[in-house]
Amino acid sequence: MSTMSHKISSSIPQNSTIQHLAPLRHLTSNTKLSSNLNNQHKRTQLSLHSFHQTMQIAQKTLRQIFTGPPPPN
Repeated sequence: MSTMSHKISSSIPQNSTIQHLAPLRHLTSNTKLSSNLNNQHKRTQLSLHSFHQTMQIAQKTLRQIFTGPPPPN
Protein backbone atom coordinates (compact mmCIF):
# COMPACT_ATOMS: atom_id res chain seq x y z
CA MET A 1 0.00 0.00 0.00
CA SER A 2 1.39 3.43 -0.88
CA THR A 3 2.00 6.00 1.85
CA MET A 4 -0.67 8.37 0.50
CA SER A 5 -3.47 5.81 0.43
CA HIS A 6 -2.38 4.58 3.86
CA LYS A 7 -2.70 8.15 5.25
CA ILE A 8 -6.15 8.54 3.73
CA SER A 9 -7.43 5.17 4.95
CA SER A 10 -5.99 5.69 8.43
CA SER A 11 -7.72 9.09 8.71
CA ILE A 12 -11.11 7.45 8.12
CA PRO A 13 -12.45 5.88 11.31
CA GLN A 14 -12.55 2.09 11.12
CA ASN A 15 -16.18 2.06 12.20
CA SER A 16 -17.07 4.57 9.46
CA THR A 17 -20.65 4.04 8.32
CA ILE A 18 -23.29 5.93 6.43
CA GLN A 19 -24.16 7.65 9.74
CA HIS A 20 -21.08 9.82 9.30
CA LEU A 21 -22.80 11.29 6.26
CA ALA A 22 -26.02 12.08 8.13
CA PRO A 23 -24.95 15.67 8.97
CA LEU A 24 -24.38 16.32 5.25
CA ARG A 25 -27.83 15.00 4.41
CA HIS A 26 -29.25 17.21 7.17
CA LEU A 27 -27.47 20.24 5.69
CA THR A 28 -28.84 19.46 2.23
CA SER A 29 -32.39 19.15 3.52
CA ASN A 30 -31.99 22.46 5.42
CA THR A 31 -30.87 24.13 2.20
CA LYS A 32 -33.92 22.79 0.36
CA LEU A 33 -36.16 23.83 3.22
CA SER A 34 -34.66 27.31 3.25
CA SER A 35 -35.15 27.61 -0.51
CA ASN A 36 -38.76 26.43 -0.21
CA LEU A 37 -39.41 28.91 2.59
CA ASN A 38 -37.92 31.75 0.55
CA ASN A 39 -40.14 30.85 -2.41
CA GLN A 40 -43.19 30.56 -0.17
CA HIS A 41 -42.35 33.94 1.40
CA LYS A 42 -42.15 35.59 -2.04
CA ARG A 43 -45.52 34.10 -3.03
CA THR A 44 -47.05 35.25 0.26
CA GLN A 45 -45.68 38.78 -0.23
CA LEU A 46 -47.18 38.91 -3.74
CA SER A 47 -50.52 37.62 -2.44
CA LEU A 48 -50.56 40.20 0.35
CA HIS A 49 -49.70 42.98 -2.10
CA SER A 50 -52.48 41.89 -4.44
CA PHE A 51 -54.94 41.60 -1.54
CA HIS A 52 -53.97 45.08 -0.32
CA GLN A 53 -54.59 46.56 -3.78
CA THR A 54 -57.96 44.80 -3.99
CA MET A 55 -58.96 46.15 -0.57
CA GLN A 56 -58.00 49.70 -1.60
CA ILE A 57 -60.22 49.42 -4.70
CA ALA A 58 -63.06 47.99 -2.60
CA GLN A 59 -62.69 50.80 -0.05
CA LYS A 60 -62.78 53.44 -2.80
CA THR A 61 -65.82 51.78 -4.40
CA LEU A 62 -67.73 51.54 -1.10
CA ARG A 63 -66.92 55.15 -0.28
CA GLN A 64 -68.39 56.22 -3.64
CA ILE A 65 -71.49 54.07 -3.09
CA PHE A 66 -72.21 55.49 0.38
CA THR A 67 -71.19 59.12 -0.13
CA GLY A 68 -72.27 59.48 -3.74
CA PRO A 69 -70.17 60.92 -6.54
CA PRO A 70 -67.59 63.56 -5.67
CA PRO A 71 -69.09 67.07 -5.66
CA PRO A 72 -68.62 69.02 -8.91
CA ASN A 73 -66.04 71.83 -8.82
